Amino acid sequence: LLVYGLVPMVGLVYLFTRLLDGLESRRKAEQKLKENIIELRKEAAMREFTQMTLRKVLDNSLDGIMAFRSIRNGQNKIEDFSLILANVVSVAEWGFDQDDFIGKRLLTVMPESKSDGLFACYCDVVESGVPCQFEHHRMTSDGDKWFYVTVVRLEDGCIATFSDITERKLQGSLLEERAFLLGEAEGLANMGSWKWTEKDDLIWSDGLYK
Repeated sequence: LLVYGLVPMVGLVYLFTRLLDGLESRRKAEQKLKENIIELRKEAAMREFTQMTLRKVLDNSLDGIMAFRSIRNGQNKIEDFSLILANVVSVAEWGFDQDDFIGKRLLTVMPESKSDGLFACYCDVVESGVPCQFEHHRMTSDGDKWFYVTVVRLEDGCIATFSDITERKLQGSLLEERAFLLGEAEGLANMGSWKWTEKDDLIWSDGLYK
């Protein structure tokens, strides 16, 4: 009878021990899950903060910034680009709302990119990986504008930065016009001029040579 009584008791003790182990394992698993949730929330908060900071940096830039992702056809050839990012300056320059601009195709919202060389430049940068820099002329409702464009590859796409250099181009044109008028005036008056630079270089005008 003692043996028959001890066997169930040993079984109960064993079951109770397994139950305690199971509860402890469950407690540890729940604690680990809570820690993971806390870490995920921290990572999500940090990611959101980083995105907000990046957005503020982009939107406070004086230059227009756009990011594009390549759209390829069945032959793996780029047939268009999808706009995945644009800051406030670039959106305002093209006269779109930001929500309506993101996700659209380049040749749909800016079909002139095909004829003015921008689309070809983007394709060359994506395929070759070599950055491209050039001056770009654009006609707007406010008149002619000039931009200095820098394009670099970003995975299977590119980032384009537009700097407005219209004022500088106008100043350059004005200086060229003044130099031309001065040369014409010297020729008509049969006069000449010279300039002595800080490097002791003496520069003669055409009128002085004459």
